[in-house]
Amino acid sequence: MSESDGARLALSFNEAELRRKPFGYGFGSYTYRNETIHFVYFLPNIIYRSGLLPNLYFSRAQRAREMSIRLKKRDWTPESFRPSRSAIGRLMALFRKR
Repeated sequence: MSESDGARLALSFNEAELRRKPFGYGFGSYTYRNETIHFVYFLPNIIYRSGLLPNLYFSRAQRAREMSIRLKKRDWTPESFRPSRSAIGRLMALFRKR
């Protein structure tokens, strides 16, 4: 995908979140860089409260799930959680091949 197409895709995700219920808490935005869609956000330390971290974790997981549905047109399955599907699992597989 070209830089301009990637930027347009990221902007379309931002627009969708502004026009309807956001997938997380609405903090942050999508961007396109290095041939990848990224979601970035900043939370100042002052907003920290007990119990916030698990909520942020689950909201990020829900956002990732929604991206799977949008981009791959499929929801997560038990297969999605196999170690080989994780970044660390793929990295370990590279070392095993050597």
